[in-house]
Amino acid sequence: MTSGNTSKQNKIVEIILQSEMGYSIKNKIHNSLPDHFESKQALKDKMKTLLSNAEIKQSICNEIYRFNSKYKVNQGKEEVDYLLEAQKKWEEQLIKSINTIASERGKPLAAPMGDHDVANFRRKWKSLGTEMNEDTNYKPIYSQKDLFAYLCKIRNPNYKEFVMGQETRGTLGLIKIPLATIDIKELQNQFIDLSLDRSHIGVEQADNSNTNPIEEQVVLALSAASTSSLIPVALRACRFGVTPSLRCTLWPLALDIDLESRKGQIEFINLEKDVLTNSLLLDQIFINDVKSNSANDDNYFVFEDPTLQVLLCAARDYKMMSMYTHSNASPLKCVNKLIDGGQEIVAYPPSGLIPMYGVSYFISPLCYVFSHHWKIYSTFTAMYTRYFHKLTVISTDTNSILSLSKHFEMLLIEKHPMLFLHLISCGIQPLKFAFRWMTCAFAGYLEAEQVLLLWDRIIGFKSLLLLPIAATAIFEFRSSNLMQVQRSEEAEAVLYNLNHVAIIPLIQQFLFVPNQLLI
Repeated sequence: MTSGNTSKQNKIVEIILQSEMGYSIKNKIHNSLPDHFESKQALKDKMKTLLSNAEIKQSICNEIYRFNSKYKVNQGKEEVDYLLEAQKKWEEQLIKSINTIASERGKPLAAPMGDHDVANFRRKWKSLGTEMNEDTNYKPIYSQKDLFAYLCKIRNPNYKEFVMGQETRGTLGLIKIPLATIDIKELQNQFIDLSLDRSHIGVEQADNSNTNPIEEQVVLALSAASTSSLIPVALRACRFGVTPSLRCTLWPLALDIDLESRKGQIEFINLEKDVLTNSLLLDQIFINDVKSNSANDDNYFVFEDPTLQVLLCAARDYKMMSMYTHSNASPLKCVNKLIDGGQEIVAYPPSGLIPMYGVSYFISPLCYVFSHHWKIYSTFTAMYTRYFHKLTVISTDTNSILSLSKHFEMLLIEKHPMLFLHLISCGIQPLKFAFRWMTCAFAGYLEAEQVLLLWDRIIGFKSLLLLPIAATAIFEFRSSNLMQVQRSEEAEAVLYNLNHVAIIPLIQQFLFVPNQLLI
């Protein structure tokens, strides 16, 4: 064993021993040991027996998994200067937008409510969606179109887009910077568990009159994973899709969150109290987003109240700031005008959750999985801080929206070059359509169960690369119709309705079925 591996192993042991779980294990062992032993060997044998306890072994395995996950994050590469600058300028635009809203409305960024307003808001809380109205004077801080236009303008100052008068393969699309991408062969290896020879939930459709034996075996494996209490086992299980009845058990385990503790419920109640007593300038923007998007969607309109309640609580949760720890982005620093006429610079909103247009779509699908608001909330914050936050960040990180956009264009060029060239020759940029799907992880476009089946795999593989793969797979699925279009409006008609699209089979076909247009 190398010295590096030994050092890492010792670090893991040290962390486990100093953790709350470590103290619990030591106390459990101490209380189980008799006062005297005949020999040191007898003591060692007794301790080995105690450490073989299934519950203790599960706890240790999970602690090792957590350490390895943090270790990999901390080994991340440094960002390139021009993308750091691009992210900084983008944040300056968002700060300007928030300060402009505050100035135009003549309101502080945050303020305590009066007793009358508190009582009125508390009365509305249980039916918040129907009680609160949309105010069109409050515009989103930014929309997908804004971010899309900004990303398309980014350039590497040291990179030549043209070689001998010819546009290079790397600049055929709208993302003009030379980001490293993963080709289809590499993706096949990375997502081998999606191959056609594996059994998946959401692919084999059971006959209504007969049990599907293949899907039945997957369900048995999922049930075993949900009772194992092991994070890696739950993650692996999610790669094959999860039945609706088991998501509420497997997702929290795979995301390493405890939804059964009283602590999480109390934290959510305290956030609710904060919403009911302190107003944020951006609250109305969050309300507008729910009204315009998820509450206006046939899949999610019944969840308007919990979606809005969770979103308003999330805006105030400072713990969400953890998403900036290993991110190219920074919390927005805005000017808050005080009652006495002074002003202060504060991180805003308090959670760092920027109300981009469509943000409510990250919450509504979770209402199908959990019935309690605090469970919806805890799952949303876990998924957003680990994954969906990256859909707002300009970075070379493979999971950032910039890299995902580049991956989409390169995958479409690699698998369907003729389709790509046909579309751009007609003035149609494929990324324009794929971008809006990816920035909301397909919620609001695919049917709710298809979104959840896709999110199963995002959790299981711990990767957002499935978003550009799914987007390219849809283009492949509609390729025969797209080859006939001549105008953007016609492409819009072909790609507008994604109802009845079974997304996992399309991903499998794209990755593992050869195509005659592949060059």
